[in-house]
Amino acid sequence: MSKVYRIFNIDKKEYLDANSFPDGGKIGSFLRPSECGILSALFLLLDADNSNGWSNSRITIENDYNDSYFDFEESYKDIRSDMLEEILEYKEEEEV
Repeated sequence: MSKVYRIFNIDKKEYLDANSFPDGGKIGSFLRPSECGILSALFLLLDADNSNGWSNSRITIENDYNDSYFDFEESYKDIRSDMLEEILEYKEEEEV
């Protein structure tokens, strides 16, 4: 069985579920990223110069073989749908 990954922001108590992105949640989503993948969402969050961004936050990447993965999951907010929308908006702006 393969490990599934999530990226957690410790300070904001938010996370990105890599399995919810088109690339999937396994290590390949990090090794072969697409335009709408988990790494695109992460870089948009790190680049954001507003209060919603993740720059200057403590971030960890955990897999489901790690006990802390489930501890984070219970008390953190999944922001994947917000980020998928933001990626699409960014792509539309780039095309103009």
